[in-house]
Amino acid sequence: MLRRASLVVLLVVLLPATVQAFDHHHHHSSSSDGGGCASSSSSSSASNGGSATTPSPAPSPSPSASSGKRVFVTAETYAGALGSLEAADMYCRAAANSAGLTGTFRAWLSDGTTNAIDRITVDGPWYTTRGELAWGSKTELPGAPLSPLLSESGGDVIGAGASGPWTGTDANGVATGQDCDGWTNATSDASATLGTAKQDDTEWGGGAAALRCDAKAPLLCFQIL
Repeated sequence: MLRRASLVVLLVVLLPATVQAFDHHHHHSSSSDGGGCASSSSSSSASNGGSATTPSPAPSPSPSASSGKRVFVTAETYAGALGSLEAADMYCRAAANSAGLTGTFRAWLSDGTTNAIDRITVDGPWYTTRGELAWGSKTELPGAPLSPLLSESGGDVIGAGASGPWTGTDANGVATGQDCDGWTNATSDASATLGTAKQDDTEWGGGAAALRCDAKAPLLCFQIL
């Protein structure tokens, strides 16, 4: 009986300490778990925030007159006996050089073996000598120029009563067969197709009325290099 009473007294003494220790351990574990969750959430938010602020790539710049090529109508006029397509190219280069334009220029002309459109071997874009866009690419050449075509020095060349340029070409840049006998005849017995070089005119480069080869007309010149 005395032993049992001693055991009961011992349990009464130890039980409150055991309960207190259990409560303290449970509270510490809960606090630790809660802190871990908050840390994980913060890391996830930081990671998502970093992804959302990734910069977008910058757009490519649009073409400008400084990076494009030039097109002009010669201020000087010539009779139909130009000599050949290559000789006409020399006239274009001389006009460009006189205005301080660099690069290689080619005349917009057709003859019995070559179409004007095929002489343009680059894609553009082309700008007038005042820096205004005329065509954005070669595929746009059968359409009308977006700006009036000007002389090598930026002057107006096609006005009332003025002749359009020699081309020997239709509105699509293809030879018409009227080309002052291959650009060798400067008499009234031959004629050649003209263009107009006018803004918003699909016959800018050919298809307009023919002109006698003893008359004079300018040349259309495109930069190709």
